Amino acid sequence: MRKVGVVSRRFLPAEGGVERFCASLMLSLRNETAVVAATQIAGNHPDFPGVDDLFACSFDDYEFNTIQIKALSPGFFDRIRLLPCVLRLVPGLRRLFGASLHNLAARSFAWVYFSRLRAYFTGVTLVHSFAFDGAGLLAQAVARSLNAMFVITPFMHPEKWGDSRQNIRLYNEADAVVALHTRDAENLQAAGVRPDLIRIIGIGIDPFTGDGQRFRKKYAIIGPMVLFVGRLMHHKGYRELVRAVAALRERGREISLVIIGPRTRESDKEFFPEYEGVVYLGLVSEQEKYDAYAACDLFCLPSRSEIMPVSILEAWHAGKPVLAGDIPDLRALVDEGETGMFTLQESDACARKLDNFLSHRREWERMGANGRRLVEERHLMSRVADQTVSLYKELGL
Repeated sequence: MRKVGVVSRRFLPAEGGVERFCASLMLSLRNETAVVAATQIAGNHPDFPGVDDLFACSFDDYEFNTIQIKALSPGFFDRIRLLPCVLRLVPGLRRLFGASLHNLAARSFAWVYFSRLRAYFTGVTLVHSFAFDGAGLLAQAVARSLNAMFVITPFMHPEKWGDSRQNIRLYNEADAVVALHTRDAENLQAAGVRPDLIRIIGIGIDPFTGDGQRFRKKYAIIGPMVLFVGRLMHHKGYRELVRAVAALRERGREISLVIIGPRTRESDKEFFPEYEGVVYLGLVSEQEKYDAYAACDLFCLPSRSEIMPVSILEAWHAGKPVLAGDIPDLRALVDEGETGMFTLQESDACARKLDNFLSHRREWERMGANGRRLVEERHLMSRVADQTVSLYKELGL
């Protein structure tokens, strides 16, 4: 059986949509190929790229559902060699030497871990990276040293991360670059990635069931419930959503909001307001999250920066309509009026759309049913795994 090596920046139990997708995909691929993996972060501490490269908590190799995970975890002398990863964040230096320091940081990261990862990936014939910057450059270097094919799924956010000149050069040196949908492919091309390298393979989820009554009883939720699932990062719009729900309740509207997801260095800097009708649960078990999807009436992610959120697919799978941030990448995923609606990331705009939801429940329920059919047709993990295996075979695996 052929062997695939996977590289990611974060992996379960570090919580996140990309982390859950990667884990589920790897488990689904086991019927077709042997899979080994390496990751830099496996915990739920706040994510801070650059600083994490140097100061990330050390951890040992571990096993996840029979898949062996190699820890890209720095020792004392490794941290000294990784100093360039932090230098690129110093404001004055970044302004004067940004591109050069970014390149130096990525190469330092690849240099520190190259020998360890190459030894671990012995026998690998294809390396698939779900990371860019240092981890992506490391994956490419190991792949080339092993004469293995190199595939990368960059999860690029234009003008936010993953689109530096160094990263575009990395993508163009891959054997294939995986985009999540047509808009993602257009963004990659606009950034300078060769069109002939791009293959569109969406994100998938595994089927699940949830007990909504159990969730509502546990948290004493009555009436319409809105759900937010995601890491508490400002760009995801959780603060505006909290204010919107609070404003509606002040006007006498019956509505509750449940927020599920880990804190980040952004949310830890501020007091998380505890409004009446707003329940913040932090990290919960997978089953309790599924129960929350079953319990809610609407899923809301008023984000201003996403590509293809797993949480939206999960909400659709539970038959729930979606209120998403009005950005091009989410418009490529959500069909307005058919599987969900859009809102600006402003509390007043969110409140108006939530008020519309409360007044036109049957129409929104129709959107949720359409979303469920879409997931069953296109976004189950079995289908995505088949498409991924087809790509691997196309490249000669």
